[in-house]
Amino acid sequence: GSGSGSGSGSGNEADGATVGDQGRASDDDDDVDLPATAWKGAWTSEDGSDTNNLASIVDFAIPIGGDGTVLWTSSLFNGPCPPMLCFNMGTLGFMTPNAPPEHAELLHTLTSRAVQLNLRRRLACRVLRRVTDSRGHVTENVEAETATVLNEIVVDRGPSPYLTNVEVLCDGVFITHVQGDGLIIATPTGSTAYSLAAGGSMVHPQVPGVLLTPICPHSLSFRPLVFPDSVMLRVQVPAKAQNSAFVAFDGKGRQELHPGEAIEVCISRWALPEVCLDSPTNEWFNAITNGLHWNRAATRISTKRRYGGKGNGRPYAREKRPCDR
Repeated sequence: GSGSGSGSGSGNEADGATVGDQGRASDDDDDVDLPATAWKGAWTSEDGSDTNNLASIVDFAIPIGGDGTVLWTSSLFNGPCPPMLCFNMGTLGFMTPNAPPEHAELLHTLTSRAVQLNLRRRLACRVLRRVTDSRGHVTENVEAETATVLNEIVVDRGPSPYLTNVEVLCDGVFITHVQGDGLIIATPTGSTAYSLAAGGSMVHPQVPGVLLTPICPHSLSFRPLVFPDSVMLRVQVPAKAQNSAFVAFDGKGRQELHPGEAIEVCISRWALPEVCLDSPTNEWFNAITNGLHWNRAATRISTKRRYGGKGNGRPYAREKRPCDR
């Protein structure tokens, strides 16, 4: 989906990293007024990696930490994703706009009335492994695994000292040959992460697009691109390439792509719905202004104001502007 909508949720607090659905609290919780069906079960990260049915038992999630916590929570839901109310206890906090001291008020708001949801688009990726014949020739590619990412997919050279050589296709049409340290395929949400550090543009999270950003390309004319969100991108290692490439999903799950293997990337059917108690534009500009100090510079003032209008060489104290924190 795209755009923003409204929704409502209900849930109950749990300890640590557990998320539960329906059931009953223990007898020791006499001071907690919970309905008879408050708790039924819980899931923790210690239960293993089987999260296929997690979306069916979680009403909403509350990540508490930094952006990495939100990325990890998103990775638990490769299909439908529940709404998330994110609290910032990290550093930058691009995706965690809420302060922990406000948790009681925000949770009450979330559970008592309809709230706006900011849909953050995610990427769906298929890893295609090669199938060879008896002579070692690649005959076809088969899907080995899938992944859903919120920020970016990175194809790079890994530990190899040599440049990465990969081919990029868009909807089956050859686009370009990439020679360099690697390539980033990012969402608008991920445009302020690795893609920005590699020279990509910042893109508002509500813009429907897919970013293609090279990492230290061999050609200085290779500039970042933005594709519409309807395309299917394929990044493949040529069958005659001398070196392998490596792929990582939101910084995790790094694996090797051998010559003849590829990945296919498109926008996922399942966006991440983030509870938005302010407008998405305000939250985004607050994040890039406070986190990246975007477009912050000293305002040029006249000499008369600078020296107090007396020409005595004493600097005039600059007034505090609204954007200063």
